[in-house]
Amino acid sequence: MSYLFKDTERAAHRLHIFANMFASSSRPFLQAVVGTAPEVAIDLGCGPGYTTRLLAEVTQCK
Repeated sequence: MSYLFKDTERAAHRLHIFANMFASSSRPFLQAVVGTAPEVAIDLGCGPGYTTRLLAEVTQCK
């Protein structure tokens, strides 16, 4: 399986733009649906980790 936009700096930049664009609406949503901080979070093939980083910040999971 291959990532549609390939593993390039341009693709990472595109994902960074999307992450920034959706962070302001994703943050309150995550705060509302995550009741307690999880003990473990696993990132499996989630690109450069922008969304994973947001999830970790909101849930205070390390």
